[in-house]
Formats: sequence, C-alpha cells, structure tokens
Amino acid sequence: DFRKENKALKKEIDKLNFAEKKLSNVQSELGHTNEKLEENIEKFRKLDSNLKQLGKSNIKGLEALQKKSKQIMATIHEDLIRHEKEVLNKVFDYLEFNDKQEGFTEEEFEEFWKRMPDSYLQRFKDSGLTFEKIAGKDGIIDQGEFTDMVDRLAEDEGMNGGSIGDVDLK
Repeated sequence: DFRKENKALKKEIDKLNFAEKKLSNVQSELGHTNEKLEENIEKFRKLDSNLKQLGKSNIKGLEALQKKSKQIMATIHEDLIRHEKEVLNKVFDYLEFNDKQEGFTEEEFEEFWKRMPDSYLQRFKDSGLTFEKIAGKDGIIDQGEFTDMVDRLAEDEGMNGGSIGDVDLK
C-alpha cells in the first residue's frame, strides 16, 4: 500500500516538475516578448515625435501645395467648361450655316441632339428643358436662347468630367 502511494506521489511530483519547467519556459518567453514590446514602444515614441516635428515643419509646405492644387483644379474645371461650350457652339454653328434661316427650328434642334454625346442628351432630358421652353413664342431658338442653354449644360457636363471626343460633325 505504501509503495502504491509512494509511486503515485512520485508520479505527481514528476508532473509538477514538468509543469514547473513549462511554466518557467513560458515565463521566460513572456519576459523576452515583453522586452521586445518595450523596445518597439520606445521606437514608436521616437517615430511619433519625429513625425510631429516633421509635420510641423511641413504644414506650411503642404498648405501651399494644397492651395496650388486647388488653383490648378479650378483652371482645369474652367478649361473643361470652356471646351464643353465650344463643343455645343460648334455643332450649333455647323447646323446653323447649313440653311439660310437664323436660329434653330424644332427639326434642326432634334438634329442637334442626334449629333451630341449621350451624356449631353441625358443632361438635357434631366434638366426639364424642352424645345418649346427654350425657343419661346416665336418657335425658333436664337443665339441668345441657345447660349443660355449652353451655359447650363456645359457647366453640368464640366462638373461630370466632360465629353471630349464624343461629337459627330458629319
């Protein structure tokens, strides 16, 4: 009976010794991991400090760059709108000079839309404008009425990326 109990205790002691070694290894690994984390935290603090200093010195440069970028984008936007107006006016002129009558009749207006990029036609439809609304009582769209429509559509088209290369002048 004593031998069985002694053997069971020895087995229990061996298990505890094994568990102690494992725990000791885990503790050692955790210690090394903790040291690495502390080193990384210190490196991060230095990096953070350097970035803050760099950021302060670069803020003025970034603000100037942002201002310049906004100016360039505004210029590009203005150029795009100017281009869109030119596209509309070229088609108007092309169709206008093919007859002796000044302005657009409803038939010429329909021909105008057949030659325009789909994006313009969709914008025109979405605008709620019609031939009748633009032409007024005389039933002819004159240069002034056309220009008012062009200003509106070119601005919309320019805001949405433009229509370069989509016009049919044949």
